[in-house]
Amino acid sequence: MSAPSGSGEDAADRNVEVWKIKRLIKSLEMARGNGTSMISLIIPPRDQIARISKMLADEYGTASNIKSRVNRLSVLGAITSVQGRLKLYNKVPTNGLVIYCGTIVTDEGKEKKVNIDFEPFKPINTSLYLCDNKFHTEALQALLADDNKFGFIVMDGNGTLFGTLQGNTREVLHKFTVDLPKKHGQLFQGRGGQSALRFARLRMEKRHNYVRKVAETAVEMFIRNDKVNVAGLILAGSADFKTELGQSDMFDQRLQAKMIKTVDVSYGGENGFNQAIELAADALANVKFIQEKKLIGGYFDEISQDTGKYVFGVNDTLQALDMGAVETLICWENLDITRYRLKNPATGEEKLLHLRPDQEKNKNHFTDPVVSHRREKRASNSAKFYSSSVVATDGVTLSSRFIHFRLLFSSKPIARATDPSLCAASREKRASSVFYRLGPVFGSAALYWKSNRLSGYSPAESDLHTLLIRSSQTLLPYRLCAHLTPQFSLHREKRASSVFYRLGPVFGSAALYWKSNRLSGYSPAESDLPTLLIRSSQTLLPYRLCAHLTPQFSLHGIDSPSTMAAESGSVTVLAATAGVVVISSIVIYLLMKKKCCSFCPFAKKKLVALVDPETKYALPLLSKEIVSHNTRKFRFKLPSEEHVLGLPVGQHIYLSAKVDGKLTVRPYTPISSDDDNGYVELMIKVYFRNAHPKFPDGGKMSQHLESLKIGDTIDFRGPSGLIVYEGKGMFAVKPSKTGATVRRRFENVGMIAGGTGITPMLQIINAVLKKEDDPTKISLLFANQQEDDILLRDELDKLAKEHAERFRVWYTLDRAPNGWKYSTGHINDAMISENLPVPGPQTAILMCGPPPMINFACIPNLDKLAYPVENRFTF
Repeated sequence: MSAPSGSGEDAADRNVEVWKIKRLIKSLEMARGNGTSMISLIIPPRDQIARISKMLADEYGTASNIKSRVNRLSVLGAITSVQGRLKLYNKVPTNGLVIYCGTIVTDEGKEKKVNIDFEPFKPINTSLYLCDNKFHTEALQALLADDNKFGFIVMDGNGTLFGTLQGNTREVLHKFTVDLPKKHGQLFQGRGGQSALRFARLRMEKRHNYVRKVAETAVEMFIRNDKVNVAGLILAGSADFKTELGQSDMFDQRLQAKMIKTVDVSYGGENGFNQAIELAADALANVKFIQEKKLIGGYFDEISQDTGKYVFGVNDTLQALDMGAVETLICWENLDITRYRLKNPATGEEKLLHLRPDQEKNKNHFTDPVVSHRREKRASNSAKFYSSSVVATDGVTLSSRFIHFRLLFSSKPIARATDPSLCAASREKRASSVFYRLGPVFGSAALYWKSNRLSGYSPAESDLHTLLIRSSQTLLPYRLCAHLTPQFSLHREKRASSVFYRLGPVFGSAALYWKSNRLSGYSPAESDLPTLLIRSSQTLLPYRLCAHLTPQFSLHGIDSPSTMAAESGSVTVLAATAGVVVISSIVIYLLMKKKCCSFCPFAKKKLVALVDPETKYALPLLSKEIVSHNTRKFRFKLPSEEHVLGLPVGQHIYLSAKVDGKLTVRPYTPISSDDDNGYVELMIKVYFRNAHPKFPDGGKMSQHLESLKIGDTIDFRGPSGLIVYEGKGMFAVKPSKTGATVRRRFENVGMIAGGTGITPMLQIINAVLKKEDDPTKISLLFANQQEDDILLRDELDKLAKEHAERFRVWYTLDRAPNGWKYSTGHINDAMISENLPVPGPQTAILMCGPPPMINFACIPNLDKLAYPVENRFTF
């Protein structure tokens, strides 16, 4: 159900844009193609056209190495089309740019080129480039998750922040600070001091002026042209100021009417803004439902009062739209009614129908009862579908699919074959069996040849010739070899395979031509068929097939009455034989492929240990290495030497064991990868008892692992996690466990790790650096308490030295030794700005470490430096 979220033409136009995007997403999701020639490109508003053009040029060079010729040409053509679309833009539009381009396969099995570019109706913060056999619309789905804009006022004793939230886009409009006197402090330091009453009065005046300033600023931020520009307003704060503002007469009544919730937050500023968004999530979800409920309620009130100001149904609604009598149009989002325009070619009469999907199945809607059954069948199979829209005078657009089709009828009916004068035409129609039989002959030969070429086996030239002759003798009612000149020999051609690849389309096109004319009731002249065959062969073959056909080869001459009698008795046998040939060819291909893979070491598929993410797998301890006084490297054995763990880059596993009679579960990220067969390694810091005054019992799981002996087992479960690194800067991110995966590509990745939080970072670092063609640049800020706590320091320094242009690392310690050349203290804004990439749409920030470090050091300083929230990810 689509309901206006505001008033006026802007709100109506916005609803129409949303509806169009939803319809577009639906059609794009259903589209499928062959290979990876369907390109999805999403450019955020602040990106540069020049950068995208350079990326496409690089992708063009990479695609030139695709082995499959058909797929290579399709991908190169799609990239060229996208480049052509980009040339139409001097800069990225205000809300970003979305391009979908590729070749899709229609329901009829035909290929169709699609090239769509548009500017979203609101800013899109996703950067995406993917080549696949489908279009990726996850980012557009997220764009439609929430169409409304909500205002936030975060107010406390230190200042106020004004912001908006629209979908997943958060924006700070304005903020200011204030210096209010404390409740038990002194306003002035002077001789004689101040009386308590005077101090209280001055304090109340300042509070009153502060509330007045917030109320006046709210009008400036959320009211434009005397209209509120947000769907709802949330007041947040850590003191009573928010309550005073909401109840004050100084607060504009238009904004008071838009208040949907008041929440208590622990912080002010942007941290309080983030917390307010989380606390108000339930209220934000119900706003649209309330609006729609109110709209439907008003519609039923018109019906109950019988005011006559309502219509329903397709025909009455369209008539009211044409008259310009519609004030509010309520349309269900999933409305599936098709408009058909039927035209009689004889009389020129047009008829409009609006049908539901169940009504479309009834062919009576598409036929004229006066016309014969043959014409009815032809009419139902000749529909061509197009799209258009009807624009109402009040600015509301009703879009629907318009269907135009033309009926192709012959001007003369076809007489029955019992007429002696038409025996030749009847006999000629029987000649179509030639094409139906020639197709399987050359098709099976081509499949046989191709399967052997793929397997590395080259059959003898004589085998190919024998296969062709035997196939023709088996499937054809006459002898094809009798109509071939002695000079026709496959081994005389340099590339014998070309014979099969080209003969198939020749006879296939002739068969399709014949079949289409039979369906339309038209019988081509006898002379047309040989001409079609000869011309097709001259067009498709590198040599002249006609030169190898005897003069006696003529379709109408071959089809003698005796041959026709033989044909009529073998139609059923023919169909079965053709099926056997096709199935046999497929079996040959699979057997040869299996034979090839049996000795190819690269075709060997790796065995995965973690098959089911919800199942626990007991793995024995293979070895244990003491890295430092409190750090151990554990190696666990997989089921066999051919097994790998099966953990995607960026994901983690869970270890579970009973410690002191209680089940203990902890997440860990291995330092090994799926390039390591037969084992998995974990780097774990052991938290011993009484080592830290705040945690006298130490770490239960780490101490349990320390107590394991060689051969002891522990349960592994996974993979788990919301982030997967797919290579070349592409991250697959899930907003929640049940949410849809969104793919994001980044050029720069900043990492903030604390303690053992380095393990998932190292997993991604190794995945990036081991690929020379991965252009991703990584910067790591690694925090620890003291120098001995730095895990994997030697490996990190080695990687930074070997890949200086792609990876750099910086350390910070709480308790630094003398001569320490890196930073000291907790993570702050200066460390982030100096050692991590600058904020931007192509910069991602990954964080992993203790929750206090993330919540009180990382997030506040990232907010301060304006790193986009949607580009931050926490393990």
